[in-house]
Amino acid sequence: MAVVASSASLTTTTYPKLARELRRILAAARTEAEQALARALVDAYWHVGARIVAETATPGDRAALIRRLAPDLEIDPGTLQRAVAFHRAYPRLPSGSLSWGHYRLLLPLKDRAERRHYERLAARESLSVRDLTLAIAADSFGTQQPTTGKGRRRKPRVERPSDPGYLYRASLDRIVDADTLILDVDLGFGVSKRQRLRLAHIDTPPVDTELGQAALSFVTETLDASPHLAVKTHQIDIY
Repeated sequence: MAVVASSASLTTTTYPKLARELRRILAAARTEAEQALARALVDAYWHVGARIVAETATPGDRAALIRRLAPDLEIDPGTLQRAVAFHRAYPRLPSGSLSWGHYRLLLPLKDRAERRHYERLAARESLSVRDLTLAIAADSFGTQQPTTGKGRRRKPRVERPSDPGYLYRASLDRIVDADTLILDVDLGFGVSKRQRLRLAHIDTPPVDTELGQAALSFVTETLDASPHLAVKTHQIDIY
């Protein structure tokens, strides 16, 4: 007959060991689920781009089709445009561990060698999206290029994207203080992410002060009246 140990039989030595083991199991499961979701999103965007390209003959046709599809799919036109750009930049579905967030950063890089450099760097170093952003900003590709006759390195010109690619639909989860929000951000294709965001160029007084409470009340009254928010990202920093 099997004997089941009661919680009372777990000693001060065995219980912490059990708790650590269960935390590892749960953490591994969450990581696996996140990786599977990230891979599925890459596959989905690539196939969406492939179908749009297959159904259209010219850029004008594609633009018209995207305008028609966007409201029916309840997705931002910029996302569909990036899906097309993704398929055109990668005629074969890329394999590997990079997420859609990584490819969003790679797609604006028009130089194929530069894009390939950062793609390999992100995979080799297991860079997060934030780390890849910093690597591109630091121009790790340009620093490896041959110098000109005057000793200056030939640095590729990388324009910061100005299209709606960094514009998101979001809903408010809660307000931490007058300049910090927790939002559910719509990433497209039914995928959302709960994200802590700071309001750009705003630094309000501490929430436990009179001015901080006044600022919090203003932000709460303003945002609570809107069922959805439009979020435009500016940069990634320590906040």
